[in-house]
This record gives sequence, structure tokens and C-alpha cells, in this order.
Amino acid sequence: MECVEIEHVYYECGKIKKRVVITYLATTWQPPGPSQPCIPDLTAFDCDFKEKCGVCAREREQVSCCWSRCVHPGLSMQESWTE
Repeated sequence: MECVEIEHVYYECGKIKKRVVITYLATTWQPPGPSQPCIPDLTAFDCDFKEKCGVCAREREQVSCCWSRCVHPGLSMQESWTE
């Protein structure tokens, strides 16, 4: 059985020299039977300072994010998007 959770982790951002919160999708696989501790697979997908550091920009009703501007190793590999 697969278990998916949202995790929030503090990260010292070298770009803005502040502590930020990175949001991760934590996925673990729990096989049936006696359970052993599983290490989750963590995928970073958000930062609470993304607009303040310039990774994301808001223009009227639209938000664009260019994650290649981010210094976090997991976020910098995310696809850029506009919504």
C-alpha cells in the first residue's frame, strides 16, 4: 500500500539568507505483512518565499514561476509554470 503525505521542512536559503519552509510530497510504500520502518521518497514542490525571492511573480490574476532561479536543489529542477 502506498502512503502519500505532505511534509514541511525548514531550509536555510542561500539566495535570500533566510530560513524558509519547503513543502514536500512524501511517498512511502508499505508492503503487506509485518511492517518495517520505511524511508519516504521526498519530492520538493513549493517554497513559502517563492514570490519574495523572485522565483515567482504575480501580475494581476496570473502567477508565473521559474524554478530554475531557485537555489534549492529539489525545487530548481521543477518545471516552470504559469497559472
